Amino acid sequence: MELPENVADLMRADRHPCWLTLLGPHEAATFDDVARVAGLEPLGKRWHEMDRAGAASFLTALLHRSLAYRAELMREKTAAWLTAQFLDAVGSHGSRFAANSADLPGTSPFGWESATEYTMDAGLVAIGAEGAALYWVADED
Repeated sequence: MELPENVADLMRADRHPCWLTLLGPHEAATFDDVARVAGLEPLGKRWHEMDRAGAASFLTALLHRSLAYRAELMREKTAAWLTAQFLDAVGSHGSRFAANSADLPGTSPFGWESATEYTMDAGLVAIGAEGAALYWVADED
């Protein structure tokens, strides 16, 4: 599975730390498999599965603003375009999505299941016919 280089670069821009992991078909069967490959803590039953629309909203919000202070990192339109590229890369039919939160980033309250040692972190895993992908960011308060 691949993302165009400009998409990957834009997703990583101004984000440290940031994890962007892309796997081919059959390289990961579960959300925990993808997390392990990325070097994150597997969440087991603490994953929050969502549909494609929910995944798109979650990832767009995550790309648009920082976690700790909600500073704008990119225009929302750019974040939505990057999200579409990311989700389309895993395949458009039968894909599964999960995040470490049932809440949308930027909403109050925003609760999450931590997968890193940072003060706060959030991310999305997508698994589909074309492969698996993870986008994760962390922040300190």
